[in-house]
Amino acid sequence: MASSSASATVAVEKATSDLLLGPDWTTNMEICDSVNSLHWQAKDVVKAVKKRLQHKSPRVQQLALTLLETLVKNCGDYLHHQVAEKNVLGEMVKIVKKKADMQVRDKILVMLDSWQQVFGGPEGKYPQYYWAYDELRRSGVEFPRRSPDASPIITPPVSHPTLRQPQVGYGAPHAGYGAPQAGYGVPQAGYGAPQAGYGAPQAGYGAPPAGYGAPPAGY
Repeated sequence: MASSSASATVAVEKATSDLLLGPDWTTNMEICDSVNSLHWQAKDVVKAVKKRLQHKSPRVQQLALTLLETLVKNCGDYLHHQVAEKNVLGEMVKIVKKKADMQVRDKILVMLDSWQQVFGGPEGKYPQYYWAYDELRRSGVEFPRRSPDASPIITPPVSHPTLRQPQVGYGAPHAGYGAPQAGYGVPQAGYGAPQAGYGAPQAGYGAPPAGYGAPPAGY
């Protein structure tokens, strides 16, 4: 993927095309690789994904959610920061409140519940993930029951036989997925916790994004 906003948009649109019958894992992983190689591309990719979440087609929304889920799992802090900064979480909350397609709605709920857990809740580095979850919870939305043995973030299946050397820091894939692609194993224990050297939250993360209001008392 070339280093430009336009190419990020093209790649995301390809991965979320309404003509697809299911996720295009090859393109999804290429986007992840590009973001991991050139961290500054995270901003353009997240912006393009947010736009696809606003699409009227539930299929496009589902594919955009799958791409977003894959990015959050396989990319680092530079991507997690952009998801919070660009208010993608607020967009997801808005979709649920609009009583969207049930599959889209349920996928968002599972993702938000998983993220607020792995990112450390209201005291984590990015409390925006918790605030999005908590806003829906306080508005009476029922979240799907968690499976006790479920992985926090779904690992995609291998879509082609090309193998690359695994990136440092990622584990092995779930049983049944075959040979892993580079860096796409199961999250390590402590996934989502601040990386060494990050310390306290960056400036501007103390208050919730516009539209969330103040966190509930006691948080």
